[in-house]
Amino acid sequence: MHHVFRSFTVYLVIFFTCYINIYLAVPFNGVGVRLAKEKEFSFIVSIQTKIGIGPNSLRHMCNGALISKRHVITAEHCLSDIKYLRSYRILMGSSDLQACKKYLIKSWITYDQWAESKRYHIEFARNDIAVVTLSEKVNDAPVKPATISIKKNEHLFGLSFQTAGWSESHGGQVGRFMQVANLNILNARKCIEIFKRLTGLIPSIFTAYLCTRTEPSIILSCGDSGGPVFYKDYFNNYKIVGINSGLCAENMAPDPLNIHVSIEYYRNFINDVMVTDKHKKCWPFC
Repeated sequence: MHHVFRSFTVYLVIFFTCYINIYLAVPFNGVGVRLAKEKEFSFIVSIQTKIGIGPNSLRHMCNGALISKRHVITAEHCLSDIKYLRSYRILMGSSDLQACKKYLIKSWITYDQWAESKRYHIEFARNDIAVVTLSEKVNDAPVKPATISIKKNEHLFGLSFQTAGWSESHGGQVGRFMQVANLNILNARKCIEIFKRLTGLIPSIFTAYLCTRTEPSIILSCGDSGGPVFYKDYFNNYKIVGINSGLCAENMAPDPLNIHVSIEYYRNFINDVMVTDKHKKCWPFC
């Protein structure tokens, strides 16, 4: 998130930063971005996959957020075929990746899989969200899950939120320490207006997505995918309103958009997965 990624593709409705051709990467000047304090955002996780053997074989792919002692939400495009499940690890518990504890994944389910199992109509072609179930409960005292916000999108517009996680540099290296950035959520009309100007297309999915812009620009990079957009309530609890999904930016555009999955649209999916898991007879051991 500390680098400005400016890219162009005609098919930006795909939205996935990792799959957009990157033509230019300019280091961001750091305004609005800082290093997270230790244990400040203990619910933020790093999703990593094994790329070889040995102690240094894990590579950060995406971020995510712990929303219960057993569940993580992230972007669907961060997860590949389920047959590679055993190659994934979830790291959490510290702002320093080298000090994080590793957890195995038991399973994951995407929104499309859930909707099909319920025989629900799938309204949009892209539903970039998934819920991961860990193989064991997170019992570390410093780690406190965040919760899903019950706010409607109409009450979010114009307000400032945060996102946090580990990011890729312009050289493809992932920073060791967690970063935090402030984001401003735009209303749907403004979001569509900028999107149309950048792409020439009129999107129809912004009931399921949010977009953010800041001045100066804070642009999410590939490694930021899956991380939460959140705020702290009056009781010092972190509430998640969105999930980082991608980037909409014309080549050299001065006003790119960060695209985020809206929690409001997918709240029933998230809650149903957690409740269903909890009522399984083998819970919390399955």
